[in-house]
Amino acid sequence: MIVLAAGVLVACERTGDNNDVTDGGVDGGFLRDGVANVWVDPDGCQHWYIDDGLEGFMTPRLNRDGTPKCQDTRGEIILKDGSRVPAENEPRAF
Repeated sequence: MIVLAAGVLVACERTGDNNDVTDGGVDGGFLRDGVANVWVDPDGCQHWYIDDGLEGFMTPRLNRDGTPKCQDTRGEIILKDGSRVPAENEPRAF
């Protein structure tokens, strides 16, 4: 039992370089800058995304109460410099 607990504690150990954003995928290691961008899906809901070149990571952007952060603008990408790139409009059902 003690050996199991020690193994769990070792797995939770933090590294000493103050970078908590760890890439555990194909290329491994820490993300270079950890800077996230915002992508707006076709429903108008925002998502944080990080692309390190080989892999990408995404998670919903949430309001303080835990609900998804959505807006009226649909399918728009907000780039690091603040510029916006519109995506194609969603097809409308008739």
